Amino acid sequence: MNITYLKENKYHISLWSSGQTTEIVLSPENGQYLLDEFDYRISSATIETETSTFTSLPGYKRLLMLLAGKVKLEQENNEVRLDPFQVFAFNGSVSTKSFGQCIDFNLIYRDSMRGLMKPLVTNETYLLPKAESLLYCIEDCKIVINNIEYFVSKSDSLRLTEVKRPVELSILGEEKRVSLVNASCSL
Repeated sequence: MNITYLKENKYHISLWSSGQTTEIVLSPENGQYLLDEFDYRISSATIETETSTFTSLPGYKRLLMLLAGKVKLEQENNEVRLDPFQVFAFNGSVSTKSFGQCIDFNLIYRDSMRGLMKPLVTNETYLLPKAESLLYCIEDCKIVINNIEYFVSKSDSLRLTEVKRPVELSILGEEKRVSLVNASCSL
């Protein structure tokens, strides 16, 4: 397994019609998000307007989690209210409008793949799947992966690739609270 430390100042930032998107990982690295030539993308975005429309992404699935704020999503005849750290899964081709302002966290992946997104809490032990994973810290974190300790700064990430077996992970801390988000993707 390879573990790569990704620093916030190296993420790719772009503007969209309702705010700013911070692309943390695009796979493959030479993929093209705007041309739908990628396997998966992990990003965080701000929604700064009261109403916004999500980009249509036929052939992809999406997992969305709010990091801050509250949002109502409307999709055809469906309405969902999201609170922080609640994960919502939906098909990328479904017309989606949002109402409210927030900071979100996204995993977009090809229909042929499996995706997982989960908020992780301090002083808990987790078994991550045998899949490429990103551990995004929403605060400074002390993470133990297979008995090796890593200190990861707020908004930085650890990317796990070439994962051959499930990975044991724990987050050290004073009190129980959500400290990081795990996003995983596999064939």
